[in-house]
Amino acid sequence: MDLFSRLEEDRDETDFPEDRIVTVGQLTSSIKAVLEGGIGAVSVRGEISNWRPAASGHIYFSLKDTEAVISAALFRGSAIRVKGVGAMKDGVEVICRGRISVYPPRGSYQIIVESMEAVGSGGLQAKFEALKKKLQAEGLFDQERKRAIPAFPSRI
Repeated sequence: MDLFSRLEEDRDETDFPEDRIVTVGQLTSSIKAVLEGGIGAVSVRGEISNWRPAASGHIYFSLKDTEAVISAALFRGSAIRVKGVGAMKDGVEVICRGRISVYPPRGSYQIIVESMEAVGSGGLQAKFEALKKKLQAEGLFDQERKRAIPAFPSRI
């Protein structure tokens, strides 16, 4: 019997019997099995954020839209097959094909990207750059506007 079947047996919202206690590892393994087995291969369209190539050749980034963000990993073996991977950066809109996975040490889910293609510039990055330009024009980033942080703040 799997963990979720066991948890659903005789479920009472206010009753948490001792025989249903599981470890963090067991719970994460069950979540991993459900996500990886139930969702499988996906194609996701989103905008690149936090593009971070690692010394190992792997590339870690986030895919986002106006509603959500998902972590992504493009491992070295797949990265060398992606056309234009050197031109990828924050703000580029892409379609990523891969599979959903869970990284147990952090208890987080992500998409393991096997292929990706650029489909244009993302609107979120364009809006961010426009706002930054507007605030800069107002002088809000000027050095003379910056204040030193007090050693002992009286309020935050």
